[in-house]
Amino acid sequence: MEVLVASITSIVVGLALFATVDFAFRQTSTVAERVNANQRGRLGMEYILTTLHSSCVAVSAVPILETSTGNELDVLSQTGEQAFFTSMTEHKIYLSGTTFIDESFESNGGTAPNWTFSTTPKSKKTILTGVTQTGATPMFRYYKYEGGKLSTTELATPLKKEAKATAQVAIAFTVAPETTSIKSNVSRSVEVSDTALLRFDPASTIAQNTPCS
Repeated sequence: MEVLVASITSIVVGLALFATVDFAFRQTSTVAERVNANQRGRLGMEYILTTLHSSCVAVSAVPILETSTGNELDVLSQTGEQAFFTSMTEHKIYLSGTTFIDESFESNGGTAPNWTFSTTPKSKKTILTGVTQTGATPMFRYYKYEGGKLSTTELATPLKKEAKATAQVAIAFTVAPETTSIKSNVSRSVEVSDTALLRFDPASTIAQNTPCS
């Protein structure tokens, strides 16, 4: 009888220890995957922000294009040390399925700010995978100055004529870790958001109301 009681007690204790170890393992795995998702999301966000922060390429240029929408950012952006750019790149950043894509179109003629662009992308880069929209929040939201300060009202998209006044772009999305599926591991996904301000002051009432003037 004593042996039987000891055996049952050992089994109960063993099962409890197993359950504890299993729970700890799953918790550790969840934390690790959320960290992975956050790191991936931040790298993708940094790419988009860098593109936006390199968008004021000329005083009279309008960096955010009229075709920009809530799920597609069309922007002129160029990096380099030149005093002025003789060529320009148009970026089309959009979500394809659950993948952020950047299609780059090189200018093939014209001068600032009236460049012309090829209709065929020079490159197509994968920015980030495992991406979904954060609830009902558009991935890209656009704002302009009104009454001397940034408006809290989003501009309607596609931007069309409002593109000339767009001074801030807010970016938000949800990213899943690489090793899990988005649908089965929603709790391990991470929401990432940030903003890019193209100008710190409203345009003069007597000057061109462009973001980079």
